[in-house]
Amino acid sequence: MTPISKLDFNSSLCLNIPEKKSDWTNKELYSKLIEDKKDELNMSLIKYNFHFDIGYLDAETSAVLQLVDDNIGFKGSRRTNILNPEARQIGISNMVIGKKNCTYVLLAKDELKNVNVLI
Repeated sequence: MTPISKLDFNSSLCLNIPEKKSDWTNKELYSKLIEDKKDELNMSLIKYNFHFDIGYLDAETSAVLQLVDDNIGFKGSRRTNILNPEARQIGISNMVIGKKNCTYVLLAKDELKNVNVLI
């Protein structure tokens, strides 16, 4: 098994989660958010992975559950994204409305230069 490289949080990779809960799972909308982010950061040649989680738990618990219990419907893809040894940077966006929690995760497989990286 390949060791996982250091994964840096990069606030530039955070996406603006829609204000309406009904839009959180709209594939057309979050695909546009990703494309807009790629254009903004000039990521045309950067490989990336994206996934999201909707739940009733806080963001930290949600992240752990994505590693431990990667829902049957995702067939391990979220865990694979997070633990991908090629991933270098991660942006995590979170929004809570009422008791619902939405988390968007965008991982860049190449290091983004000249962007806001927090270590």
